[in-house]
Amino acid sequence: MRRVGLTGNIASGKSSVARLFAELGARVVDADVLAREAVAPGTTALAAIVARFGEDVLQPDGTLDRAALRGIVFRDAAARADLNAIVHPEVGRLRSERAAQAAAEGVTVLIDEIPLLFEAGLADQFDAIVFVDADESVRLARLMHDRGLPEADARAMMTAQADAAPKRARATWVIRNDGTREALVHQVHDVWRALLARDRPDPISPDGAPPVSNIPADLRYTKEHEYVKSTADDGVVLVGITDYAQGELGDIVYVDLPKPGARFNAHDVFGTVEAVKAVSELFMPVTGEVVEINAALDGEPALVNNDPYGGGWMIKVKLDAGGDAGLMSAAEYQALVG
Repeated sequence: MRRVGLTGNIASGKSSVARLFAELGARVVDADVLAREAVAPGTTALAAIVARFGEDVLQPDGTLDRAALRGIVFRDAAARADLNAIVHPEVGRLRSERAAQAAAEGVTVLIDEIPLLFEAGLADQFDAIVFVDADESVRLARLMHDRGLPEADARAMMTAQADAAPKRARATWVIRNDGTREALVHQVHDVWRALLARDRPDPISPDGAPPVSNIPADLRYTKEHEYVKSTADDGVVLVGITDYAQGELGDIVYVDLPKPGARFNAHDVFGTVEAVKAVSELFMPVTGEVVEINAALDGEPALVNNDPYGGGWMIKVKLDAGGDAGLMSAAEYQALVG
């Protein structure tokens, strides 16, 4: 089971993203739901809250008066810390219970929606982190329109949270949620494909070759474990350049790709992908001339190994005469890597 932390600053639209993941088949655990369960009547956490903050934080029916408690802790950092010390351990216990249950039921992807994931120091508990982001102006408008908050209160709630930039840098994936629904769905589906690809227990050869059981038989390979795909044009192949660095290392700063007409020998360095935290060199797997830089990889996910991120670039290369001599069929490659 792959455990994913889903987070984002207030009004970024985390719940919308969580619902899309649930529609795709993920099990979603909402920290807000766990927090309510943790302080239900009869729990030790509710008793501790009453002991700390007094009977005035209870409704007549014995349930927690969240508005009254929020009024106490919102502008009192010490009181807020006391409340967190009571509630967070119990929420953590409930989260562990949900994870154990999901694993026992064979769940493939478990997503924990946690608004304060980074602030609570929980990042290391997950295999991957999805950060939902939106411009400040969009989030402010949502708070005022959807929740009916005065602008001053909305801004105060936004200011109380940690800045988004460091969170984006630490996330595995950043999903922008200030555009169209179609754009949001596309991003969620990209992340979902990547999560499923990483989950598959495919064999990996001892020398570090990429998994082969999911790679289509019509790909052609080199002994360096690079691969390309033939096109309908005679002697032209597709070379996929993945933006894997974005998922693993941070936001892409720029991509340096060759121009049409450029010539390369097999395995020459022909470009770079510069991310926030690292620079990856790109290697040409064949000998020939670049004839086209072609959009994105969405139409050929096999060309990005078993991590089909939606981004990346497609390059068409016209092979030199005999330039495919070093390429193997899928069967030959399978025999090479075992």
